[in-house]
Amino acid sequence: MPISPGLLRRILEAGEDPNDWESESENGDNNDDGSRVTVPDLLPVPPNAFSKPNDTLCSTCKSLKLTPSRFVVHPSDGENQNVPDNPNIKLGLVKDIKSKSNCPFCRLVLKALFKGEPVETEEGIDVEVTMSWNTDGPRPDPNQPWRHIPQIRVLRPYAQKVGGGYIADLERSNMFPEITLLANDAPTSSKSFFARLIKDQIDFGMVKNWMEMCREGHGDFCTQSKMLEHEIKDPVNEIPSFRLIDVIDNCVIQPPHHCRYIALSYVWGKIDPSTILRLLKANVAELRKPGALSRNENFSKIPLTIRDAMQRKSMPMGTILSLLLVL
Repeated sequence: MPISPGLLRRILEAGEDPNDWESESENGDNNDDGSRVTVPDLLPVPPNAFSKPNDTLCSTCKSLKLTPSRFVVHPSDGENQNVPDNPNIKLGLVKDIKSKSNCPFCRLVLKALFKGEPVETEEGIDVEVTMSWNTDGPRPDPNQPWRHIPQIRVLRPYAQKVGGGYIADLERSNMFPEITLLANDAPTSSKSFFARLIKDQIDFGMVKNWMEMCREGHGDFCTQSKMLEHEIKDPVNEIPSFRLIDVIDNCVIQPPHHCRYIALSYVWGKIDPSTILRLLKANVAELRKPGALSRNENFSKIPLTIRDAMQRKSMPMGTILSLLLVL
């Protein structure tokens, strides 16, 4: 499904009517220079991946009248900005929702809210679930940049104690979950910003498209730093401790000026920092030697997320990976 830079710019810049997106086609729009951005095909939904035999919506979920069209903000809706959450949809107590094992939407809500077994009570008080309709979209509101021009609708479920107060068990609950439509089921030709199935490993073809879309549609905008309030011309000059991992020579390098690189963003989680490989003043000289990171005593201490990325030689560039600070 190719999409030309000409169409891309209209999507990103919103054109004359930021809400007129329903008729956008993701199947291409020729540009004079002939350049094109290829949007990867959607992965098929595995049969019976989200449903079980004898599934049927409970009476509460039926009353929500959830259809694909409900998750689209139509131009005729007249919604030009997000509104605050209003959790006025009551699904009931967690223990009652859990008992509706044949309702696929009840199961989805509990899966979105909790990391494992649902929290039925907290401090001896029953936990209930409420939901709020809200909107989202890829384009920031120019008047309120922290909000986005509505394009799709999302349901935001909340777990709270009966009588008030959100549950505090963050070990077992997910923060700020959202439920929206799979792009496969989008009722419009544009599937932008709906959720899509992904593979177990990153698709670097899609990463290349993101980069090309940014280059074609954003231009120099992404070189502006809101924190520094100026254009970042060369991070090598601006950040003296700036280091990269060279995934070809498997070592830490001081990158050349004006190089292109990929920043890997991930969460450490609960780990003991002493058990992982860190770039320190004491080992920086050793880790700069070619092959240093591939030696077992170092490689075994590299977090799996970074290790996996290092081994993906099909990345868009040869020299990568994460920003490392000398401690």
